Amino acid sequence: MKTLLRVLRWLLILAVLGFTAYNGIVEGTIAIRTGVTLGQRIATATQLAYGALAVLALLSLPFMRRWTYPLLKWWALMVVITLILAPAVWAAASLGTNLIVAAIGLILTGLVLWSWRRENTVPPIVSR
Repeated sequence: MKTLLRVLRWLLILAVLGFTAYNGIVEGTIAIRTGVTLGQRIATATQLAYGALAVLALLSLPFMRRWTYPLLKWWALMVVITLILAPAVWAAASLGTNLIVAAIGLILTGLVLWSWRRENTVPPIVSR
């Protein structure tokens, strides 16, 4: 059972980071050309940021474990900021819609952060 949970946690991490890397970069580059208002430009910047951070986090998974968690925290912040801004500035959504989308983003990014911490604990630096 523990092995299955580990596999599921890793699949969650890879799937969510892979999707947000693709979405952040591809849709963000499209939004560069179509964003007119300041809010749209800020949402586009945060979208490109979470795409780039997702790529960096994916690349750091096998090599720089100490740097992965800080990258994931910044990635999560950019995802949530984008999810708060995008419905309002692109679709003129209501406050309720924004809150629901932001809550879903918080849950999903929280699951990724929790899964990473669960799978990869970095031992504290021990001074001599």
